[in-house]
Amino acid sequence: MIKYIFLILFSLTSTYVSSQKLETLPKDEKTVYIYFSSNDNHTRKTKTSSAKGKMKQTMYYYSFSNIPETDCNRRQSDFWITTSNYKNFDAMFANKKMPTFEVNEQFLQENKNSIIDRAYMDRVGPKKTLELLRKSQHIFIIDENEKLGNRYIANQGIVGFIYEE
Repeated sequence: MIKYIFLILFSLTSTYVSSQKLETLPKDEKTVYIYFSSNDNHTRKTKTSSAKGKMKQTMYYYSFSNIPETDCNRRQSDFWITTSNYKNFDAMFANKKMPTFEVNEQFLQENKNSIIDRAYMDRVGPKKTLELLRKSQHIFIIDENEKLGNRYIANQGIVGFIYEE
């Protein structure tokens, strides 16, 4: 009976997802969660597979082409995050999968200060976004389209970007 009451109360709560404010971003953040929405014109998602479909990858590409060129070098401001079921082929042969876990709406609410989205990236700009990603030890993508029932799948990713000196 208590389970049903909890489920009813949980389902009635709002499912509002918001990004963190720059002021609340911890300076020594080790784990960053990124909420990916495919509704943005400056993001792309591409899925590929290799090794006869055993290794599946998803690349989330973020572009800052909507910002003035004076704010940064556009070529250096774009980045991508790759998620995969295995880190590399050696891990695939050893059957060591990349970390993945499920999160619910409550997790998104309780951790909204650790979750960034595209609106946050646009607000702080590409330099601060890339600085945050470079300093983090773990990056997890929470894709709004990757759901199992009412739970989202959080996949660990690896960031890539162009850097010129």
